[in-house]
Amino acid sequence: MTSLVIALVSQGRNPDATVTNIFVPVKSNFERVISCSGAYDSVDTNCSPSHGLQYQATGWSVSWNKKINLAFLLPYLQSGVILNILNYEGSNAAFTVGPQTVYQTLDPIKAALSSIQTTNIGADANVTMFGYSGGGFATEWATEIRAWYAPKLPIVGAVIGGPSPNVTSTYYNVNKVPLSILNGAAILRIMSEWM
Repeated sequence: MTSLVIALVSQGRNPDATVTNIFVPVKSNFERVISCSGAYDSVDTNCSPSHGLQYQATGWSVSWNKKINLAFLLPYLQSGVILNILNYEGSNAAFTVGPQTVYQTLDPIKAALSSIQTTNIGADANVTMFGYSGGGFATEWATEIRAWYAPKLPIVGAVIGGPSPNVTSTYYNVNKVPLSILNGAAILRIMSEWM
């Protein structure tokens, strides 16, 4: 695994940074990259993929990233596809902040395609974006804004699973259940990014 730290801007156009983790299989197809935005739906930066994928990491992110995400992605690695696993919520864990996820999704793809000296990925490799749940939300935003923000990226497709079609309805449906704490956390993150 290679981790890249990327300087970028936040939704408010302030300096920010993110991390992307690139898995290059032994028998790689350097013309194919899957850029993965998993479902780490959290306002805690310690739940980000780059944290959970560290050697001897602890906490919630470990079970999610190492057991679920990697188990799901293992067949792709075995077929030689390069994986680019994103911290799409950024350095502030901006859960549900759509415009922020555009930069946190597309800039790491740009970085991966510029990392030939480290990863051997070519600048013209075909990229498929994949996202589920909060990652589906990020992938959806990136897909919609890509033509304006990064029109030259060689993205050939996007797979979006489980995004919230309506954040307001999700707020009401999740209210009064154990996960309702995410409602308040998401609102705080949205406020912090827009104020």
